[in-house]
Amino acid sequence: MTAPARAAAIWRHRLAIEREAVGHFGWLAARFAAQGDHDLAARARQAAADERDHAGRCQAVIAALGGDPAPPAAAPLPALGPAALPAADRALYAAVAVGCVTESLSCALLLALRATATHPQVVATLDAIVRDEIDHARLGWAALARAAARADVGWLGAHVDAMRAAAVADEVAAVAGDDALAALGVLPRAQAAAVVATTWATVIVPGLARHGVVAGATSAPVAS
Repeated sequence: MTAPARAAAIWRHRLAIEREAVGHFGWLAARFAAQGDHDLAARARQAAADERDHAGRCQAVIAALGGDPAPPAAAPLPALGPAALPAADRALYAAVAVGCVTESLSCALLLALRATATHPQVVATLDAIVRDEIDHARLGWAALARAAARADVGWLGAHVDAMRAAAVADEVAAVAGDDALAALGVLPRAQAAAVVATTWATVIVPGLARHGVVAGATSAPVAS
């Protein structure tokens, strides 16, 4: 398989992740609105629109690399968080998992990609996506700060490892591949693992701790 074809296959996975993110942010917008957090709801609605735009940009990259830009069949949206959680806690879990963890990792990985990419369509796409992902991460941190000002959110600590594992499974697979694809927007796996480890230790864990959320063990593998 040629390098562009291999890269197109990884961008197709990214396309699927972006489409799933549309659903997660849409769900969060509805939950925030139901709770009366209308500013967070508006930001979540904008994030859903951003992710829809990202999906279209991913399709354009796939086409430019010679792949099939048709989106994969939509899968049922996976629920985030234990089903037994109260509605407000379930929304907070989702905001932290998607915003504080997944989007924070995504920002770091995309910035690393941007530093090595040279394909014009890939470069333009990464520039557009990373600007939005920074805002999406900030949404998660804002939701956590607001919840922590109202009540003890330390219970989230028991779930952080699960959030990390899910984020790594999605985000690393969406941007990592063999070493020959850096120019096409794909990180070497070893570099992706290093970026995740650094971001986890220096950004996410301290950020959670500021709000009283203590992360658990961090020995889960970053990439296979």
